[in-house]
Amino acid sequence: MIQSYRDHLDRGELLYNPVIAGHTHPMTIDWAPFLPTKYIENCDTTIPTKEIKRLADRLTAIPENFTLHGRVKRIIEDRRLMGQGSLPFDWGMGENLAYASLLVSGHGVRISGEDVGRSTFFHRHAALHDQKREHWDEGTYYPLANLEEKQASFQCFDSVLSEEAVLAFEFGYSTSNPFELVVWEAQFGDFRTAPRWLSISSLLPAKQNGAVPAVLSCSCRMAMRGRDPSILRRVSNVSCSCAPR
Repeated sequence: MIQSYRDHLDRGELLYNPVIAGHTHPMTIDWAPFLPTKYIENCDTTIPTKEIKRLADRLTAIPENFTLHGRVKRIIEDRRLMGQGSLPFDWGMGENLAYASLLVSGHGVRISGEDVGRSTFFHRHAALHDQKREHWDEGTYYPLANLEEKQASFQCFDSVLSEEAVLAFEFGYSTSNPFELVVWEAQFGDFRTAPRWLSISSLLPAKQNGAVPAVLSCSCRMAMRGRDPSILRRVSNVSCSCAPR
């Protein structure tokens, strides 16, 4: 028996079969329905005007006795006018409405990255802070989490700038839930440092080899602000390959 065991090891053979036939883990996701048969599929994402106005009202509804920063208060007031049709929509309002439309349709939204609550360029304001709060763990309000009673989960996490762990975790998280939009927002430096190499060495090969579907949406706010074309290449390597089709 001992000699037979050693002979198996010398030949590099398995001593047992690690595959359990017919076993399905209860957390296993069947991705087949989400894999498009064509490279591009048309999808109607329009929202009725009445629904836009309703979502805009909810996005600009602030709790009583909640004191906003002066500049943030002006942004919220402008968004209320946008929903009423008195002002044209800007990028920040459009992005919030897009998330809101997913949430009320039953699709969760999860955003992580440095300053994603406020956003890099002071446009998102997914997290509002009471300027008169007395404790650091109180006085934060998320309009996207308070659209209606029965809505999908909205999660927003400000993370540190050194984001290798954050990017890897969000990619893994996204592969377990095809019904949720998972966004990792990169800063300018992230594609010159470790997250860039993590994307090239681990995330893209996983997608290209068919190990996991590509479901992580990557956003980079600073990619084309007067910078060299190599930055766009680095961003495209991640965004175009990992963003949902």
